[in-house]
Amino acid sequence: MGRTDVIVPDVPTRRRLLFAALAVTGLPSPGRAPRGSGPQLLTTMGRVQGWQANDSLVHAMSDDRQSAFFTSRPDGTAATLTRTAIRPAIDLTGGRHLRLLVMVENGDALQDLSLYVSSDGLRSAYASAPIQNLNGDPSVRWLKDGAWTWVTVGLGGAAVHGPFDPAAVDSLRLRLISLPGYTATVRLRAVEIASPPPFAAGGIVCFSYDDSYRSQYTIARTHLGRHGFSGTAYTITSNVLAAEAGDPRYLTTAMLRRMRSDGWEIGLHTDTIVDHRRAFAAGRNAVTGIQYGTDPLSPAELDLDVTRNLAWLTGSGLVDGFVGHCYPQGRFDETVRRRLATRVAYVRAMTEDTSGMETVPPADPYAIRSYALNNRSTDEGLRAIVDGVARYGGLAVFCVHDLVPVPVEPTQCAIATHQALVDHVAAKPGLTVLPLGTVIRRLGPAFAS
Repeated sequence: MGRTDVIVPDVPTRRRLLFAALAVTGLPSPGRAPRGSGPQLLTTMGRVQGWQANDSLVHAMSDDRQSAFFTSRPDGTAATLTRTAIRPAIDLTGGRHLRLLVMVENGDALQDLSLYVSSDGLRSAYASAPIQNLNGDPSVRWLKDGAWTWVTVGLGGAAVHGPFDPAAVDSLRLRLISLPGYTATVRLRAVEIASPPPFAAGGIVCFSYDDSYRSQYTIARTHLGRHGFSGTAYTITSNVLAAEAGDPRYLTTAMLRRMRSDGWEIGLHTDTIVDHRRAFAAGRNAVTGIQYGTDPLSPAELDLDVTRNLAWLTGSGLVDGFVGHCYPQGRFDETVRRRLATRVAYVRAMTEDTSGMETVPPADPYAIRSYALNNRSTDEGLRAIVDGVARYGGLAVFCVHDLVPVPVEPTQCAIATHQALVDHVAAKPGLTVLPLGTVIRRLGPAFAS
């Protein structure tokens, strides 16, 4: 027998055992789970249940890993894995979403992996949601090569086509495209249907801010405060200490305390800017040969960085016992993820602009997906994200660094773009705006522990 281990979040044993069991048990009757229930198994691949591969280089519907797999062709043709005629139909309204247990092989060659859901047999009424777009840095890429990963996909980040009915989904399709001249493989072991907790049914937006730039106090805090919103500030200790010494680019301790008194969450990022530049992980792209990061922190150095960062925040009265983190430069691997899972309540990742939609609960509390606001962000694109969450539910986490009048650097976002985004969120009465840590707290100890 091949590998049967699954990579799941470090949560209590009963939840891990549930997920592992769902991945290998037989297929119950598919259908609509009661709202608020736990994940409902739709299919496993140990026994073929109506799936079909098309335009693949090679495929199998049941292999020695109890999974179906399909491999893309090197000519750029989209390979697909499809199941139709699902009865009774799946209801994906109110933030309900799908959970897929997948593994990617040769992810450096992956150009696009998306999930299509349809209410008319994939003829003209469907929605398509990106799972993983092209990302050259394997240490930032959300799906890690060779790791079984639970992926959650809702409609909040989907593009809708035709008269699609989200309450009557009868077909599913995974679509895989690789870079020209290369192939990639995706394995699928299980599909589940999951429901959000009641507080998240109408969709949630979180604003998060990295690196302790002063504009987060002078501008972001003002934009959010007009609507009674608060965000999360992931802090680099040495940047704050530089501000105390007179550097006008960064937040002071007093500013962070005022933000916390306004309801903001203050989280960990790194102890020093040097550690931030080194990051926690590195990776080499096998297709391009590009090396991303050359001197990441060792496990001992990572532990020391977290300890010092946390000690300073605690000593400054900025955190309690429930603390979040975000990966410096977005880089992590499974070793880093597991190490931080023993130290903090959750970790935010930095996924790409178009594949950042999360669900509630998130797929992995130690790699929470997010959308970056940067010098490429457009009002139209950001509004589409918010509109999707408001209509279909889900969790949109925005990652912001510095706010400037005219952005030049990749970590800069236009002040006007940020304000327009916040105002658009405020105009959606059904949305809930919370610091990310508050969302994780509300999910309870069965998830955030």
